[in-house]
Amino acid sequence: MILRRFRFLILGLIFLLQYLFVSWCAHHPERVENFYSKGFYAHSLGIRLTLLQKIPFSVGDLLYTLVLGWALYCVFQWRKANIKKLILHSLFALNLVYFVFHLSWGLNYHRLPLAKQLGYSSGYTIEELEESLCFYLNQSNSLQAALGFTPEQRVETTMSLNELKSLVQDTHASSPLLYTKNSHFSTLLSYMGYAGYLNPFTLESQINDKLPKINVVVTMAHEISHQKGYAAENEANFMGFLFCQEHPNLYIRYASALFSVRYLYSDLYKADPEKAKRILREANKGILLNINEASTFWKKYKNPLAPYFQQSYNHYLKANRQARGIRSYNDVVGLIIQYHKESLGIE
Repeated sequence: MILRRFRFLILGLIFLLQYLFVSWCAHHPERVENFYSKGFYAHSLGIRLTLLQKIPFSVGDLLYTLVLGWALYCVFQWRKANIKKLILHSLFALNLVYFVFHLSWGLNYHRLPLAKQLGYSSGYTIEELEESLCFYLNQSNSLQAALGFTPEQRVETTMSLNELKSLVQDTHASSPLLYTKNSHFSTLLSYMGYAGYLNPFTLESQINDKLPKINVVVTMAHEISHQKGYAAENEANFMGFLFCQEHPNLYIRYASALFSVRYLYSDLYKADPEKAKRILREANKGILLNINEASTFWKKYKNPLAPYFQQSYNHYLKANRQARGIRSYNDVVGLIIQYHKESLGIE
């Protein structure tokens, strides 16, 4: 009877305790890294992936559909419902989702930063940015020729999406269980401006199968990196780039080089537009055609609601200790530059 009288207070207290624990984790990344990311999460990942890998459809998408249906039902029934009971059930659901999210995957947001693990410095100079852009632009030109295309031709592949998926999955660093699935909501994702996502509850990596093939390659590697526990977007971006950069397949490596050119150019353009445009003139025409594929694709699905979806995700990232929100994707530039310096033996 006492518990029934204080249900709201108890649920509020439980949520507060959870929030304080997550905040404590944010200030102890070494412990999160050792006990959660490399401990509990690493062991539970294999179990969940094994259970869901053979299921041909996205269980996570089905779960979201059911939850959305339940939420809509509640909205339409709220006039008939007992408001006190509805609020109580909502508080219980909030506590449950918050708990499962962080236990399942979310605490990876608070693990030891990848740059610190790799010993990378956080800053870089304009000269280093310029040198890295030139390097990966030349790499793109060279790989275009190695793939048998003339400088004027856009690089294409006859491989199907499933064949590309197998190339990325089957050779992903000693992790045979890691995989991606096509999202049932790919058209919706396109209108929302999303290339893919990881379901934090089922740990299924979802890709937008509407994307141009040249862009979907690094997206798959990016989402698999999320699966491996790299929650921060710049880190998943870098791990996706790194895996594709060191892949034996030339098309995969070309996709990685193109990915780095886009990000490096964008960063240099903000600092020195004229210098950035001058360097980009060294790109073969076919390279520019491939770069423009992504822009053409997103313009096709441009709509008035897209900025609101992006802003919602921006708030989500900030709520999970990524202070720069969506802009944190661009923080991959520093990691790429440090990797490039390291690969050349530059101190």
